[in-house]
Amino acid sequence: MYRRLRRWAALALALVLALSLLPMAAAVPAEDQVTLNGRTYTVRLGMASKEWDAGSQAEVTKYRPRSMERGIISSSEQTQWDYYVLLYDFDLDTEASPEDYQQFWNTYDVKVSVSNQEAAPVSLTGLAAAADGYRKYVTVTVTGPWSGSIDVEFTLKQGADTGSGTGGRTSGWVSIRQAQELTSNDGSNYPINVSSASQGQLYYFYIDLGSRQGAAVTGSLTGSGSLSLVDGETNWRLWDKQGSSVDETVNAQGRFLLFSVRSDDNSVSGSIHVEVEQPRLLFRYMDSDDGNSWYE
Repeated sequence: MYRRLRRWAALALALVLALSLLPMAAAVPAEDQVTLNGRTYTVRLGMASKEWDAGSQAEVTKYRPRSMERGIISSSEQTQWDYYVLLYDFDLDTEASPEDYQQFWNTYDVKVSVSNQEAAPVSLTGLAAAADGYRKYVTVTVTGPWSGSIDVEFTLKQGADTGSGTGGRTSGWVSIRQAQELTSNDGSNYPINVSSASQGQLYYFYIDLGSRQGAAVTGSLTGSGSLSLVDGETNWRLWDKQGSSVDETVNAQGRFLLFSVRSDDNSVSGSIHVEVEQPRLLFRYMDSDDGNSWYE
């Protein structure tokens, strides 16, 4: 009996040693990942944005994987932007090198399309090379509100040699929503009231200023979220802290002020007031019928 146990123990030990000598199986990349020159990247759609670089003390262009969300003023307004096919290392928060980008384009055929394109007011251009010579992008045009996805499919080119599989796919979500116009009782003070905004949702509001002018934004919001303002040329982040008050003066460059409110945890509530310098009821579309009487 003792000899039999020793024999089984020896066989088990030999099996463990044999298995330990086998080569480790390579990790299989996810459907939206590629392995290039030994590094694994996630394929994502993203956008370019201007950011301040503390090191160079200058504004630089950064490419970030993100979806497109924004508000529009009317059902016929056109929104256009560039969506880049990015190779991103989320562990290091950085993009692939130009050499790895080039290998990706040499290895894969890439197709970008729109979901539900037949029923949507959206169109795409073909993939175009960016000015840097290694990124590529499509220009997306949407007329009116639309929600859907921009899809990327990459398939292995015939004869290409790669250890990352045969290809994959990824998507970028798009949400274009019509903003709610804010009205004023006296023509100058516009309230934005928020109560228990749904988590992760953006709510859009706009004010028709009638002309370029200054505006004072005051009030307070509680909870976890953000309040941002866009006037057509400039973006302001007015609030993004728990329990912070808002007291900001802005000089609008366009006819509209567009606000977005995002809630992180269903708890954002409060009230914001926007007071304009020139009340719309008094200063917009004024005319004279006899040289003495003025009306709107």
